[in-house]
Amino acid sequence: MQAQLDRKARYERACLEANASGCFYLSRMYADGKGVPKDPEKSVQLSKQACDLGLGEGCLQLGLIYGDKKQQVLAVEYYEKACTLDMSSGCLNAGVRYRDGIAGRIDIAKALQLYKAGCDKLNDKYNCREAGLLYRDGRGTARSLTTAHRYFRKACDLSYSWACHNMALAYSKGEGVPVNKARARQYHEKGCDLGDWKGCAALSSLLYDGAGGPADAKRGIELQKKGCGFNEPDACLLLGLTLRRGIRVPTNHRESMIYLKKACELKSADGCFFVGANYQFGDGVARDAGEAARYYRRTLAINPSDKDAKEALSKMGR
Repeated sequence: MQAQLDRKARYERACLEANASGCFYLSRMYADGKGVPKDPEKSVQLSKQACDLGLGEGCLQLGLIYGDKKQQVLAVEYYEKACTLDMSSGCLNAGVRYRDGIAGRIDIAKALQLYKAGCDKLNDKYNCREAGLLYRDGRGTARSLTTAHRYFRKACDLSYSWACHNMALAYSKGEGVPVNKARARQYHEKGCDLGDWKGCAALSSLLYDGAGGPADAKRGIELQKKGCGFNEPDACLLLGLTLRRGIRVPTNHRESMIYLKKACELKSADGCFFVGANYQFGDGVARDAGEAARYYRRTLAINPSDKDAKEALSKMGR
């Protein structure tokens, strides 16, 4: 307790000496009620002092406070000021309010200006994404896939897997750039390294087919295992089916069953269905009509409209 009182006294002295950080840290103490009685009004007053003294964190805090109070005109005012003080979250939050009209008026051009500041100046991947989307869709500016891709590339360079995936798709499909499977492969590789299962799945397909580089079915399997390790049900399903069908790798029903069961546990209706089919026909396991029926029912619990599961149960008289 004494340490908090000493901290409060230190922050008060600093704030009286026009130290913006002192005012801000003191405002946080009053906001959280740590070492002082909780006092939201005092916290707002001190945040305003910090903001007026040029501390972006103070302005951003006010934007959050007024946003929570549904006072969006004040929120956007402070978010914009935070943006000018190099707070990328301020640019993003103000941009969203202008884009969606949350503060009372829609101004897409203004939103784009804020997003570009957050991306070009402050190197924030989320602002890069939003600027890219507006250029891609031609909102608030002339449509330009070239410019959109420039922002998506930067977001990818800033380790945003979503942007890497989008650039990979652009090179795969020739959207605004020439088709280039090698470049698609590179972007899928980066997205996968950043934990994006879609990137891992797409990369595994390119590796199986030898598109954009040498074929490598072994690595394709490794990537599917990586995605399954992220507990992505579709990754486990794809891996299970790859091994079940022997798609460019030796058939392995036993190992396939492991991954299909995991897909089922992760709420993949198809995973449950194929486990049921394996039990019904004895693929990789001993035939067991009871287990087959149980997994078909699990399929329907996840997807009640699954026709194949209904038909299988009907043929089994279940």
